Amino acid sequence: MILVTGGLGFIGGRVIADLVSCGFKVKVATSRKNSRLPNELVSCELVTLDLSCMENLLSICEGVSVIIHLAGTNANSCAADPVNALMVNGLGTLNLLNAAKTCSVKQFIYFSTIHVYGTPLSGEINEKKLPKPVSSYAITNRLAEDYTLAFGSSSELDVTVLRLSNAVGLPLTDHSDGWKLVVNDFCKQAISSRVIVINSSGVQKRNFVAMQSLIEIVFGLVESGLGAMRSGVFDVGGDTVSILEMAKIISERCTKLFGYTIAIKTSSIREDLASFEFHAKRIKEFNFREHPLIDEIDKILVYCNTNFNNTLSDK
Repeated sequence: MILVTGGLGFIGGRVIADLVSCGFKVKVATSRKNSRLPNELVSCELVTLDLSCMENLLSICEGVSVIIHLAGTNANSCAADPVNALMVNGLGTLNLLNAAKTCSVKQFIYFSTIHVYGTPLSGEINEKKLPKPVSSYAITNRLAEDYTLAFGSSSELDVTVLRLSNAVGLPLTDHSDGWKLVVNDFCKQAISSRVIVINSSGVQKRNFVAMQSLIEIVFGLVESGLGAMRSGVFDVGGDTVSILEMAKIISERCTKLFGYTIAIKTSSIREDLASFEFHAKRIKEFNFREHPLIDEIDKILVYCNTNFNNTLSDK
């Protein structure tokens, strides 16, 4: 049995859908009230998650062999309430690790963030670089990393920390927070209004990884065990492009797929232009299959064209 916390989130939903399609039994843990499983996950067990309550955590960890920990407070919520961020991301992860140890869980995969390296990112980014978290989001994720690695060193629990850049993929539902992410938002804008509006100059760079590449990594960890990845920290990323370049890629795909002409509008607001290199070379040594970003972008665009196309005809 696999327990996925934050299982109704953007990444969690996609990961679980693939796990289920391959025959894994999954518990979907969420703190969202009155939640329902989407159709793709109806075979899963839905459980309530309370990272502050050991009784709850011990209950949901019972009979579980693998935990994929995705639940946490996002960047905006962390900034608004740093104390709650500490309680959820930091101490909540510690509580879950203690429950996992008590229930003899074998494997724990923690999803962290590339932002533990600092803000803005600069220079060459790899696992040897000293983390310098600045925001509450990054600081509390770094704390959760340390707790996770400590348990890997002092117990029978096999642990892996994945420092993720920006996952690109089609959300499982229309109500997913994933639609707020830059690539999904741009795709939705392109289809619904034939315009992509960038609220900056667009020259700032981001690293993006295809969701299916991320899922391949999770499957590799779950199916074949950790081996050399026991108690390891691994960067997970893909292509580094500017926001403007990403908008142009989406525009070009719209033209190729649908014949749409997409305008791109930028503002005069400029962001920090510090350059960085993020290649995630270490995890690639394990030969996980990499998937192109364009494949994910095309899936998002096709879905948007079916569900969010408000334009009756091109002029």
